[in-house]
Amino acid sequence: DLVDGIKKELLALDMKDSEVRVNFDPCSERAKDVDLLTQLSCVLPQDVVDLFFGSYDVFLSHNRGGNKKITFSFKSSGGARFYPLSKVASGGEVSRIMLAFKKVLVSHNDMSTMVFDEIDAGISGRVADVVGRKLYEVASKFQLICISHLAQVAVYANNHIHIKKSLTKDKTIISAHTLEKEQCIREVAKMISGAKLTSTSLTHASNLYNKSKRYTFVEEAS
Repeated sequence: DLVDGIKKELLALDMKDSEVRVNFDPCSERAKDVDLLTQLSCVLPQDVVDLFFGSYDVFLSHNRGGNKKITFSFKSSGGARFYPLSKVASGGEVSRIMLAFKKVLVSHNDMSTMVFDEIDAGISGRVADVVGRKLYEVASKFQLICISHLAQVAVYANNHIHIKKSLTKDKTIISAHTLEKEQCIREVAKMISGAKLTSTSLTHASNLYNKSKRYTFVEEAS
């Protein structure tokens, strides 16, 4: 079940009292192509026209997307009310909810590659570490490409790719290469302290990197 799966993932993402609800509401907009039926009567056999007009009420009850509107509601605590997800969730909550959705949906999908572009926006600290672990878990089944600016997330990657943009007189050149361990630690340290590396940031980056490599994901039995 989608909702139960998302609730379980949100619990792991440090959102234990949060819930997401999927709503199926009747469409307020009706079909705008009603004149099509009249036009069809001029070019189609009468029995076909009768079939269309026999389904007239059904036709009117749908729009181009069907006859139901799907929306998502969200509440962040046990005593709160459900409100539209897009109206009440913070940036950090949206990031984790999207990750929870992806984590649940990939188990029913045949895709081989997933891309997360700054899925960690709006989070930091301990929650960032949790998100890093969750991304690592998703990557156990799929090739995962993640663009991140958080050290706690980046260290969980199996491979780190450094992308560089160079400008010449008449063109822009983009280059990419895979980093070795020590290079990776230096780049993670830059995420912590900025372009100027310090012994403290290098030590912190090394500790984060080594801790991430000790993390082992054991998939639960279905």
